Formats: sequence, structure tokens, C-alpha cells
Amino acid sequence: MTLWRTLKYDIPGASPSALGRLPVETNIKIVIVAPPTLGIPGLAPDGSLEIPDGASVDSVVNTFAIDRELRRHLPVAVNGDLVDRSRQLREGDELTILFPAVGG
Repeated sequence: MTLWRTLKYDIPGASPSALGRLPVETNIKIVIVAPPTLGIPGLAPDGSLEIPDGASVDSVVNTFAIDRELRRHLPVAVNGDLVDRSRQLREGDELTILFPAVGG
């Protein structure tokens, strides 16, 4: 969502109609459940992350500091449900990264 902020310009002799509107980006907070090795920039110690309102799962996953090919193939869930990466995230969503397990 984009909010609009109205600004008054203090220009000598300008009429009251000399107003401008600039878009203001708003952020939402989500929670990420993922291994710490993913290197998620901006992740708080409690697992919360502020992202731009309207961000998709894919746009968040693409910020992770891991190999691009691996990022493309990581399964993701939002609020416990597997989702398409184009899904738009909402305030309070829990994004879970299902990292592959190896070993035996």
C-alpha cells in the first residue's frame, strides 16, 4: 500500500494551491523461520523482519545471502501452508524456509 504525504512549499508569493504529494513507502513486519546460515539481511534476533508493504515471498527470498540456484529451489511456506513465490506477504505472516536436510 502506498500512502501519500502532502507537503507545503514555502515559496514567497506562492498560492495555497502550491501543494505537492509524494508517495511514502510503508513497511510491514513478518516473522521468518529459517536456519541462521541463510544470512538474511535485517533479521532481528526475534526472527522478525521489516519489509516493504506489498513485497512477495520471492522478493524476500532473493535477498538471502546464499547461492542463487539454491534460493530458486527452496520450498517456502507462509503461515504453515506451501505457497507460490508470487504470494504477497501481509503484516504478521510467518515465512518458513524449508531447508533441505542432508546426511544419514
